[in-house]
Amino acid sequence: MSRTLRTPVARALGAAIGRARTAAGIGVREFARRAGKNGAWVNRLERGEVEFSEEILNEIADLLEVSLDVKRRWLDRFADLRVSPWTPSAAIDDELSALISYEVEADHIVDVSSHIPGLLQTRDYATAVITADDEATNIGDLLYTRAGRQGVLTGRRAPQYTAFLDEAAFARPAGSREVMFDQIRYMLRMAEEPNITIRVIPFDAGYYMGLISAFMLLTFPDETPPLVYMENLRTASWLDRERDTEIFVRAVDKLDALAHDVSDTKNFLVGYQAKYE
Repeated sequence: MSRTLRTPVARALGAAIGRARTAAGIGVREFARRAGKNGAWVNRLERGEVEFSEEILNEIADLLEVSLDVKRRWLDRFADLRVSPWTPSAAIDDELSALISYEVEADHIVDVSSHIPGLLQTRDYATAVITADDEATNIGDLLYTRAGRQGVLTGRRAPQYTAFLDEAAFARPAGSREVMFDQIRYMLRMAEEPNITIRVIPFDAGYYMGLISAFMLLTFPDETPPLVYMENLRTASWLDRERDTEIFVRAVDKLDALAHDVSDTKNFLVGYQAKYE
């Protein structure tokens, strides 16, 4: 299989095409007819499972009658795909669509972070995090997308989810005391779900590899290799090669010995919740 198929950049490009098709009011069957393809090809296209080329993108742009700016953006993404298919751009709406698709397919998701990860955030906590960036735009859309992502944890095919969270996530408030109180209450409730495990790494555990950079490790039920996702200020990075991901797998294994167990984590959270009353 090509190294560009189903990668984050390919998926983001496919998702952008899908949104443009929907915005144009063109159904899958009609689009397939105009492109001389079938519906299955359109579905693969919008999932990033076809080999993109400048010719294909120009043809699609003409069929959908997108603006010149949109067409140029697609071609820029294609250039990114050829250079580094696993390094997304700062087009956050596209990158979130790629992340969501992987989260849906995963059978186990592990978050390692010194702040509350998006899959566990309340709306008010998420608002405080997003608005910490004075230049943040489309805040409402980001909050809506984040809430939608969380549905993966409670759906019919919900993956196992484990969060290893540094004590700093609770010691450093995001928003008001009330926001933090409600955030911890929400996490205590989510921790009751059979597929969700939350474990806190206390300050006295000392320094560990997860403090270098927050990351998400996703594993899958088939032979797809594990993926590592790391967010930066305005973009993100993906790792898929075993020689790159294996150190993150080992890091997660080591955290098992450092973190509070489930019972102690619950007591820990209740204690921090009392501090924010």
